[in-house]
Amino acid sequence: MFTARVKRSVTPILKKIDVLTALNIKAQCNLLQQVTMMSFNQQYSIKNFYFDINQLNNRTLYLIKRIVKSIFNEMFGYGNYNYYTLEKVCTFIDYRGKTPEKSDFGYRLITAKNVKNNHFTSEPQEFISPETYEKFMQRGYPKIGDVLFTTEAPLGNVCKIPNIAELKPKFGVGQRIITLQPHKESLDSTFLEYVLLSKKFQSKLFQKKSGSTVIGIRSKLLKQLTIPVPHKSKQLKYANIVNQRDKLKLIAQQISKKISIIQKTVFNDFFDGDNFQIKKISECTDTVSGGTPSTSHKEYYENGNIPWITSTEVSQGYINHALKHITKEGLKNSSAKLVPENTVVVAMYCKGTAGKAGLLKIQAATNQALCCILPCNLFNPIYLYHALNNSEHILQSQLKGGVQKNLSQELIRNLEIKVPPILLQNKFADIIKRLDKLKFNFNSFNQNIILLYILIKTIEISNLLINLLFS
Repeated sequence: MFTARVKRSVTPILKKIDVLTALNIKAQCNLLQQVTMMSFNQQYSIKNFYFDINQLNNRTLYLIKRIVKSIFNEMFGYGNYNYYTLEKVCTFIDYRGKTPEKSDFGYRLITAKNVKNNHFTSEPQEFISPETYEKFMQRGYPKIGDVLFTTEAPLGNVCKIPNIAELKPKFGVGQRIITLQPHKESLDSTFLEYVLLSKKFQSKLFQKKSGSTVIGIRSKLLKQLTIPVPHKSKQLKYANIVNQRDKLKLIAQQISKKISIIQKTVFNDFFDGDNFQIKKISECTDTVSGGTPSTSHKEYYENGNIPWITSTEVSQGYINHALKHITKEGLKNSSAKLVPENTVVVAMYCKGTAGKAGLLKIQAATNQALCCILPCNLFNPIYLYHALNNSEHILQSQLKGGVQKNLSQELIRNLEIKVPPILLQNKFADIIKRLDKLKFNFNSFNQNIILLYILIKTIEISNLLINLLFS
């Protein structure tokens, strides 16, 4: 039970969340009323997922209040922890130094690129054949729910292996990753995931790092790092909170996918048929590709402020930021080129992303794996971005090469595309912008979760609440 003073501290914050959520609902209502030129079926689809949004809103508020209570209850009961080395509470499965032969099909191979913090990403997709799997997987078999830890490039990314169809019936794990299997009698995998990402553990980790150009950690040193191990019941309570939040995120992703499907339907309704002029991309605008500054020159990368886009960012759709930056010297001494905002980029090389398009919302440089289609008067950039993504299957059918099949800039330049009147493109783009804004406003429901973490931090630094909880 809460004390009266704790209730007074928390209630205003929860009321703020209620107000923000109500404003989000109102904004979405207005947006839906403004969407025009949509068929009855599209309007009906929007109505359905709008209902889902309302349901999600109610669940979000309920979840937040439950989590806040759980956090308080947990803080009441916290005491001193026992610390154990990772070696004592986990089994290590390490395939570093062993590279399997890749295949175009077979079982999924998880690489370091798939491991983000608290998140497993499906791209890029790599495979090993069933025969290679049997020969390669001799050091142990990672399972769904185990924790993946990247040991270099990058160091210290952590996520659980998700229960998803693409990892069934079997999967392999590649280099630069150690799989941690927690001993079930003492350690929960969700708790382990979050402990490994805690500031305290990451600080210990980076104190033990080695290397200059590529930093990493040896398995022997990683095994000796210690983590707190509370009673298993408390770990499971925390895991339950996280699992409820993850279910909420899954619903958010599903509804966002519904919006994307509607956007494709709108595109087909606008531009289906043979009434439009068809031209090659090269007849409409120019294309360029970029380059990679030499990694042996630190001055090309250190303290760089020029966004440098690679195939990885294409999955963002609208590209608002880059994972890496280069300097003016790096730009000057390489084939990398600055391209303007509203450039459409198409991935040419990376397996799993070749043929996919992204739309730059910033001025940026790119590497050689991207074909950059520069803005022009014949295309609204939003139309061109959706047109190319609708042509992804055509581009992928033209992939050439051996194991690593690629596109070329010439193939993309020769792609034929419809050129509708610019006014029609602009009307289509206006609807897409409204749907994108709807998606953004919907995703802002997840800001409630962020507000929750702000609450947690507030609790952690507030002397008043600490005194209340531990007096």
